Amino acid sequence: MDTTTLPDTGSDAAIVATALAGLPGDRLARLAARRAFVDLKTMFMRAVEPLQDRKGQWLQEKVRLATDPMDLWLLRGPVLAAQSGNSADALALRAELYRAIDGVFPQAFGSSHLMPGVPPAGVPMPSLDAARNTRQMPLR
Repeated sequence: MDTTTLPDTGSDAAIVATALAGLPGDRLARLAARRAFVDLKTMFMRAVEPLQDRKGQWLQEKVRLATDPMDLWLLRGPVLAAQSGNSADALALRAELYRAIDGVFPQAFGSSHLMPGVPPAGVPMPSLDAARNTRQMPLR
């Protein structure tokens, strides 16, 4: 019997993951994440809809084919660059795009306090010299 394709059900993590897979909270979290992605994709579609040049058609196709929030994250630069007008409508659309992106990727625009393990802005980072001057234990 080939055991390389059997799922790992003996580890503690696999047991916990299996036990939690069907909980209502997990389903609600997946639904909320999907809803946020659909809202962001709809916002991107609205932003690229009026673009009629070749770049606009390319952006429309790429946004339409996006199936993952990371697909939209990678398209954020070209979509925002395409909204280069200074009219009130263009500025409002860009602001709405930034808010929508920030809703799905809260750490994207400088909110490092939301990311675990990253100190907030303004906290000094230890220098390389300080790291070199620390006493190191000899390897045995």
